Amino acid sequence: MAPNTLSQLVSHAASTRPNGDGIVGLDQAFSWREVQDRVRRLAGLLVASGVEPGDRVAVLRPKGHESFEAVHAILQAGAIMVPIDPMAPAAAVTPVLTDSGTTAIIGHSPTIKRSEALTTPNLRLVLATGDTDKLIATTREITGPGNEVEVTNIDDLIRFDADVPLPDVSPDDPAYLIYTSGSTGTPKGILHTHASGLAYARATVDQHRMSAADRIGSMTGLHFDMSTFELYAVPLAAAALVQMSEPHLRFPASFTERAAEQRTTMWYGVTFLLQQILERGALAERDWRHLRMVMFAGEVFPAAALRALMSALPHALFVNVYGPAEVNASNTWDLTHPPDDDEAIPIGPGLADAQMLIVDDDENPVPNGSKGILWVSAHTRMREYWNRPDLSTATRRHNPDGPDWYITGDVATLDDEGVVWFHGRSDHQVKLRGIRVELEGVESTITNHPDVLHAVAGPWGGEPGTLAVSAVLAPDASLDLRSLQRWAAKKLPAVAVPAHLHITGAMPQTPSGKIDRKVIRTFLAKSPTSEETRCQN
Repeated sequence: MAPNTLSQLVSHAASTRPNGDGIVGLDQAFSWREVQDRVRRLAGLLVASGVEPGDRVAVLRPKGHESFEAVHAILQAGAIMVPIDPMAPAAAVTPVLTDSGTTAIIGHSPTIKRSEALTTPNLRLVLATGDTDKLIATTREITGPGNEVEVTNIDDLIRFDADVPLPDVSPDDPAYLIYTSGSTGTPKGILHTHASGLAYARATVDQHRMSAADRIGSMTGLHFDMSTFELYAVPLAAAALVQMSEPHLRFPASFTERAAEQRTTMWYGVTFLLQQILERGALAERDWRHLRMVMFAGEVFPAAALRALMSALPHALFVNVYGPAEVNASNTWDLTHPPDDDEAIPIGPGLADAQMLIVDDDENPVPNGSKGILWVSAHTRMREYWNRPDLSTATRRHNPDGPDWYITGDVATLDDEGVVWFHGRSDHQVKLRGIRVELEGVESTITNHPDVLHAVAGPWGGEPGTLAVSAVLAPDASLDLRSLQRWAAKKLPAVAVPAHLHITGAMPQTPSGKIDRKVIRTFLAKSPTSEETRCQN
C-alpha cells in the first residue's frame, strides 16, 4: 500500500526492497529492513521518554546514517523534526532551538556540547551518540543536581524496545520545521506537513523516474530544504542513499571519489557546490558511466561553467530545479543541450499539478512574456511560518482553483507554452541613475567571462549610481577593470557595466552552501580601500 504520510516512508521502502543497500553509511551499509528496525527502535525510545505528537525534536549531528534515522524516528513518533546545522556556532543554534520551542534533541555529544544546546529553555531530553557522560556533567552544571536534562546514549540502538506503541499520524499533521539561512534577513521557521512533504516526494519520483535501481549521492545538509529530496523521495522510490560526510562536501575530490566508487546515479546539489566539483573534483579521473542525472538549484548556473560540467559528465541529464523552501521544488527543466553564454535557461513548467501566476505591483496578472512577481499554487506548499502569522498572511493569497498562492518575491516571465523564466529576486534589484538593474543578471553575465569563476555584483559605495563586482578568477588568470569593462560593455547596458572590480580568493558561504551575497554586497557598499582590492583603474 502506498504511504500517505512521511512517517510511513521507511517501512514502505523496507517492504518494497527489504534487502540490498538502503542507506550506505560512511562505515557500513544498511538494508531498508535494517534501517526500519533501527528507526522503529529510536522512535519507540522517543515515545517511551515522553515525547508527544507535535513536540519539536531537533537533529543536531554531522551527516551520516544516524542523521537519516533520527529524522524518520521523529516523524514516526508523531513529533516535528527541526534540523540544525551541525557546523553552526552557538549564536546561530540558540535562536532556532528557542524559537521552535525544542524540548528534545537527537544528536552527537561533541556537536551538542559545542553548540551550547543544553542551555535551551524547556529542553528535557537528549538522545546522543558518543561520550554522553560529559553531557550529563554539563547539564548538572547548568541546572543543578536533580534538574538536569535526561540524557540517553544511543550508540547501540539494538538494545531498545522495537514494540513500543507509536501514535497515529495523519497527512495534515505538522512534520518538519526548517529555518532559512537568514541570507535575506532574520531566519524564519517554515512549517511543512506530512502531506506537503509527501506531495513533493511523489512529484519528484515521478518527474525524474526514480526507481529502486538508483543510488543517490547525499549532497546537502539536513538544515537546507534541498535535503527533502534525499530524506523523502529516496525512500519513496526504495532507492539507495549514499551518505557523504561534511568533509566529503568540503573537499570535492573526496566527494567524487566516493560518488564514483559507490556508482551513484543521481546528484542534487547547489550550483556553487557543483562548480567547486568542476574546478577541484578531479572529474576526469573517475568513471561516471552510472551517473544518469545531475540536478542543480539554489542559484543561477553560469553558462560557461555549466557547459564545462556537462562536457565532463556526458552521460548525465542536467536538470534545473526551482522552488523556495516554502513550496519545496515547484518547477524543473531538463536541458537538451549546453547553453551558449547569452542563452537563458528556464526554470520550466510547474512540477506535477503546480500552478504559476505572474502579477504586477498591483497584483494583477500580466500578459505572457511580461515580467512580474511569481506566485505558486501547489500541494507542496508549507502550512505557515512558525510563530509569524504576519508573514504567513503577507505571502498567502486565496486561490479558488487550488491550494492558496504563495508569493515568492521572485521576478519571472511566463511564455505561451507555460514555461517560467526566472529573472532574479525582486529584492536583488537596484535603481542606478533611475534605471532598474537586476544584480543576478549582471552576475550571470560577468561569470561567463572566460577568466571568472564566481562573481557578485552590488552598488559601489565609492561612487553613487555605479556597480562594483567581487570576483573569483580561474587558476592562473588575471583581470583588470578596464578589460572587464570592455568585455561587459558588449553584453550589458552602460549603467550595469562595473565601475569597480574587487578580486578575491574565495566567496563567503551561507550555511546552506550558497554564496553569501548579503555579506559581499555590504562589503562593496563600504567602498573597499586599495589595500583590500586588486582593482586597476
